[in-house]
Amino acid sequence: MPVGQPRRKESKESSRHGVFSELSGQTLALSPVAAVSKIETRQLTATNFEVIQGTGPRVDAGPDLAAPVETAVALNAQVFYTNTPPLICLWKLYAGPGSVTFSATNQASATATSHAPGDCTVMFSAENGVHAVAYDAVTITVGGGQRPDAPTNLRVVESQ
Repeated sequence: MPVGQPRRKESKESSRHGVFSELSGQTLALSPVAAVSKIETRQLTATNFEVIQGTGPRVDAGPDLAAPVETAVALNAQVFYTNTPPLICLWKLYAGPGSVTFSATNQASATATSHAPGDCTVMFSAENGVHAVAYDAVTITVGGGQRPDAPTNLRVVESQ
């Protein structure tokens, strides 16, 4: 039969085991196989399909940072993407104590202000609705904003 002509293969064995059903010259529907007693090899010709150029987005959220509590730090993510936008970008708090306020959650460049001391991880993501979502994270070490107390058990010795 010429390529592209609709045809439907049905036999008692293939229907009973759900091996496959060829719906048209361009579409092949596969289903789970419980038992196969005979393996058939078929050549498929694909026509009239869309090629998706390039790859999905990749992101780099930037280096890890340190800041005092209640101090805004600059976040500058980079997005690597070969297709045309739109992209949906998002900054969010992934883990850490307290809360974080972002100047803009939907832009690659933003600031983040942590309201509690400790290590917090903020995550940046970019998605285009076709490929897998790209993620990267930045750890922000948030200090108390004060100098540590001097040790009390030190003895100063003069050197000669």
